[in-house]
Amino acid sequence: AEKFLEYNDLDSEVAQEFAKEAEIEGKIALKLALEEDKEKEGEDKTNVSVRFISWQDKKYKVKTNPQDYLDYQKLTWKAAGKHKGETLDAKEFVYKKFGGRIMNPNEAAPKIMKCLTQIDSLDKALRDWREIDHIFAGPILYAECEDGKTVDLALAAFNDKNFKLRKILAGTFKLSFLSLDIKGVVL
Repeated sequence: AEKFLEYNDLDSEVAQEFAKEAEIEGKIALKLALEEDKEKEGEDKTNVSVRFISWQDKKYKVKTNPQDYLDYQKLTWKAAGKHKGETLDAKEFVYKKFGGRIMNPNEAAPKIMKCLTQIDSLDKALRDWREIDHIFAGPILYAECEDGKTVDLALAAFNDKNFKLRKILAGTFKLSFLSLDIKGVVL
């Protein structure tokens, strides 16, 4: 077992990388192959090699025994782009899925899919809060004036000032801040 782990460089970091790939793809397939080391003799000459097969790249299909959905018999992918097609028999691969139904080995939803609805809902809620905040959090400076001439004077008085809110109403003169009522907003 140690020889196998060492040959394939299967330390904790690689195992963690395999786990990340399984999370992203919802399943993992590993190709097993016998490799000969020409520099060594005897038992040490042959090693079992383990290679990750990406579903994103290969779009592989798993064929099961019709009587046993967990008996994975073949792993196949077609030639596409730079990848050649290949079929692996049961003894040549390890396959595990982490989502979906047992009877559908080729349909495995990634674990991240389970929280996408919540993420989308949170995003919509944050957007709603930003819009509500934009409307209700900015008080409006209101100047109540006695006549139209005073209204013009009041607006002119604030015209060249660095008033950050940029929302000024002028009527008959009474100076105060107004804010919209938030009672109608459902939280």
